[in-house]
Amino acid sequence: MLLGGGIFTALLVTVTPFAVTFTGDQDAGSLANQLGYASMALVVFAGHALLTDRTTLLALARPMWLIMAAWLLVSALWADSPENALRGAAFTLLAMATVSAILCFPKDVRAFRTALTLAMLAVLALSYFGVIAMPGLALHDGSGSEPQHAGLWRGAYSHKNVAGAVFAVVFFCGVYLFRCGQRWSGFAISLLAAFFVLKTGSKTSITLLPVVAAIVIIGSLTGRWLLTIGIALTLTVMAFLTIGTVLSPLFDQIVQTVVPGRPIEMAMSR
Repeated sequence: MLLGGGIFTALLVTVTPFAVTFTGDQDAGSLANQLGYASMALVVFAGHALLTDRTTLLALARPMWLIMAAWLLVSALWADSPENALRGAAFTLLAMATVSAILCFPKDVRAFRTALTLAMLAVLALSYFGVIAMPGLALHDGSGSEPQHAGLWRGAYSHKNVAGAVFAVVFFCGVYLFRCGQRWSGFAISLLAAFFVLKTGSKTSITLLPVVAAIVIIGSLTGRWLLTIGIALTLTVMAFLTIGTVLSPLFDQIVQTVVPGRPIEMAMSR
């Protein structure tokens, strides 16, 4: 349980928390990240060998997972920089394998919830500590190419949008814990995470919270069939307003009417 929670915490806060900029060789990548994530992956592989039962290991090695991993590696060969792309693909697969620890290492559902609670509290504590004790690192100072972000929170992360996405995940983990009966811890985690998302100013994450919360509520009230239809319609609209703008002048005109002179991908990343 503690091993799974510790691995999950390390993945969420990264091996270089509060690292605002990368000053090393862009082509070589971050040595700290390479050593850190490779070491975590080795720990997880050893943990699987010692702690995970055979049935679960076979489930992790399903053909579709293997096909996806192979396609990710093969597709990197067609990148502008195959060496960098292969390194990125390899570490993506290592990170995916490492995430399996949080699901496989806890011995039961109760242990999983405990590990999840500890991980979420650790992420919240570290970022709030940064905002209070190290504002120069945990808050945008307005320097560089984004002076409009001055004062916005980023916590232990490099950018407000990264922090917003992470704390949106933390928020929904709190909702899950609340719905599972951990009322106080779940509510506290969700409340602290929601406040942090608001302080990041990340428009995408701020919009995501009420939308997904509404989906969960509607699904619990109306059943899965209506929820399935709603999700399918949402994905269809998103496809038309993103990829569709490249293929159809009509969809591009719709987007330009809403966000003049700005590609939808840029608008959604704000």
